Formats: sequence, C-alpha cells, structure tokens
Amino acid sequence: RAVETYIKRIYSPYLLGNSLKLQPAGNSILATWCYVEPIATAAAAACNMKSDLHFGMMVILHSLSQFPATVTAAAVALGDARKYYNCKMSSNNTMHIALIGSGEGVLRLSSNASILFKEMKGRLAREKSFDE
Repeated sequence: RAVETYIKRIYSPYLLGNSLKLQPAGNSILATWCYVEPIATAAAAACNMKSDLHFGMMVILHSLSQFPATVTAAAVALGDARKYYNCKMSSNNTMHIALIGSGEGVLRLSSNASILFKEMKGRLAREKSFDE
C-alpha cells in the first residue's frame, strides 16, 4: 500500500488510469506503471500536442543480489504494458530501487547483479535505451 501511495503522489496527475500494477517477483516486489510528461508550454497544449508515453518501475529488494531476477521480471511486465498501449518504449523511463533489508548483506552484490550493474552503467554512458 505504501508503494502505491508513493507512486500515485509522485506521478499524479500524469499517471495513466489503471496502469499501476504491483506484483511479487520472487522475494521482491515489483511495481510498474505508465505516465505522460506534462506539456511544457501553453502554446503546445493549445495545439493539442501529445506527450510521449513513459514507463516506470519500482523494485523493492531485501538485497541487491535479488536485482537481476527482479529486473528480468520488470522487463517482461514493461513489455506487456508496451504491447497493451501499442507504443514504442521511450528512452526516458524511470526506475526506483528500494532496499528494505538490514545489515551489510543488503549491499552485497551477487556476481550476476555486479555484471548487470556494469552493463547498465555502460548503456547509460552511451545514452542508449533499455529497449534494445
């Protein structure tokens, strides 16, 4: 319930209808949603310009070692949302990561998580979309 409230407060009024979905992903929780960015100028709004559709996800993890499996589940969920809304994946999407574990173990990466973080860092450095 707290995750749902957090997302609704941050993305309201840009959140699309009932696009917010919460689901278990192994020992983690995954939230996905779709939103539009506001049109910056009154002139753009007057011309009925539409904003691109963006996707958001939030993963709630007990440890960073759970990250690879949760991201895999998120990719599937976002792919389903993209098909449902019949749109391309924008390169300006959002990911929130919440760690709820305690102790040093929460920050310990598995070898797969370490590889994934390095790959994501490389993609961000090259300014490429996660849609590839």
